[in-house]
Amino acid sequence: IAMLRADGSHFPAEYGASPKLDGNELHGAVVVFRDITTDLEQEKALEEARAVVQEQRDQLAHASRLSTMGEMAAGFAHEVNQPLTAIANYARVAERILKGEAPDLELLTETLQKIEAQSHRASEIIRRIRRFMKKPASGKEVLSVPALLEDTRQFAEVDIRNNEGGVVIETEADLPEVLADPVQVQQVALNLIRNALESSRAAGSTEPVEVTAGLVGGQCVRVTVRDRGVGLPEDAEEKLFLPFYTTKDEGMGIGLALCRSLIQSQGGDIGFERPDGAGAIFYFTLPIAGASGHPCGPPEGATSLR
Repeated sequence: IAMLRADGSHFPAEYGASPKLDGNELHGAVVVFRDITTDLEQEKALEEARAVVQEQRDQLAHASRLSTMGEMAAGFAHEVNQPLTAIANYARVAERILKGEAPDLELLTETLQKIEAQSHRASEIIRRIRRFMKKPASGKEVLSVPALLEDTRQFAEVDIRNNEGGVVIETEADLPEVLADPVQVQQVALNLIRNALESSRAAGSTEPVEVTAGLVGGQCVRVTVRDRGVGLPEDAEEKLFLPFYTTKDEGMGIGLALCRSLIQSQGGDIGFERPDGAGAIFYFTLPIAGASGHPCGPPEGATSLR
C-alpha cells in the first residue's frame, strides 16, 4: 500500500494485523505498518545486478566462441574448400558432357545432383558456424540432445580428423527433450569434446572419445564425455573449474569456468569423475522439458562444481 508521511511525501508500506483477545473475547486488533522503501530499493538493485551478471556472462560466452572459431578457422577453411573444389570438378565434367556430340543426359543429371549435394554440404558448414557465432545466444528452447550432440560432432570434425580414434556418440533410445539454450549447450559440449581430443592426442591414445547421453533421476539428461588421455592431476579437483586455472601449457583457463557458468544458468550441473584406468570423465546435466524445481544434482561418486 502507499502511505503519506508528515511532510506530504508518499512511501510504500506493508502491514500485518493480529487479534487482541481476552480469553475467547475479541477486544480489537494490533495493526503494524512498515516502511518497505529500502526493501524495494534493495530488490531493484539486486535485479539490476543480476541483469548485469547475465549480460557479462553472455558477452564472455560470445568472446569464447569467437576465440574457438579463431582456433578452428584453418580447419573450417579446409572443410568449406572441399565441397567447393568438388563443385568445380563436377562443373567441368558437366561442361564436357554438354560439349559432346550426343550428351548423356542421365550422366549429366547425376553430375548436377552431385553439385547440388556438395553445395548443401558447404551451406551446412556455414550454417553451423553462423549459429554458433550468434550473438546473443538464442535463449532457452525445447531441444533434442542426440541431435545437438551429432551436430556438435560434425562441428568438431576439424579436430576429430587429427585423432585416430575419433568420436563415438551413444544415446539412450527415446531420450526426453530438454529445455536449454542450444548455442550455449553446444558451446559446452564442444569445449569438453575438444579437450578430450587434445588429451587423447597428448597421450598418443588411439581409443575414441566416448560421448554418451542418458536419463538420470527421471527429470535430467546427463551428457558424459570420456577420454583415455593423460588424465587429471591429483591437485586439480578443487581448482579445475576456477577462472584462470589450466592444466595446459597454453590457454587462459577460461573454458571450464565458463562451461560451469553456462550450465548452471540452464539449471544443470557440471563436474568430473576419475575413471578406472587412463583418462578422464566430464559430465553435465540438463533438466528435461517440463521438469519442476531444480532436479539436476551431481551423480553419486562424482565431483560437482556447484
